[in-house]
Amino acid sequence: MEKYRYKVTYLDYLNCCAFVRVADDAILYSNENEHFVTLFADGFCTAKNEHFFIE
Repeated sequence: MEKYRYKVTYLDYLNCCAFVRVADDAILYSNENEHFVTLFADGFCTAKNEHFFIE
């Protein structure tokens, strides 16, 4: 399985979705709307030629 460096996840303590760097759990972007977070993650990862997963 490919090792992913980024993920989209739901943060219940903030009541929002977030785009997170897996290595250190740094929140790179968060929003209440999961669609916006996924769009941001897609653009970010496309620009860096990376992949992300949705948790």
